[in-house]
Amino acid sequence: MFDDVTSRPYPGLLRDLVDNALLRLAPGERLWKLYILRPVGGGDEQVEHRIYTKLQINGLIGLVSYTFRLPQSSQPARSDLAYAHDIPETTLNQLIWNVVRQSQIGPDELDVINLTEFATFEEQLTHLRGQRDAET
Repeated sequence: MFDDVTSRPYPGLLRDLVDNALLRLAPGERLWKLYILRPVGGGDEQVEHRIYTKLQINGLIGLVSYTFRLPQSSQPARSDLAYAHDIPETTLNQLIWNVVRQSQIGPDELDVINLTEFATFEEQLTHLRGQRDAET
């Protein structure tokens, strides 16, 4: 399940990544995987828990985690931001599974965008833009 590449639309995802404000990429770093937990039954607003990960220059993983809310009649909002650096990949996998278990979501409520096959951040953005454009 963690290697699936999704084609679902995610409001604000590209803006989050291009702005480099939430997950700052140093020269030579690139995205790793994007995890999006979408619990069913969010009511009148779209609620997601997003975890963006990056491959650091030292070979370890860095991440930002936050809650994304998109009320029907309002602007998107982010809350509960958390950052971590220097995480081994095995620890990251355990961390993600713990978040999934604690969220009590089903497998169809977790989307993983695997960007590990792309050598640069620019290639990753091109891929994400292509997915977005294919949906419209």
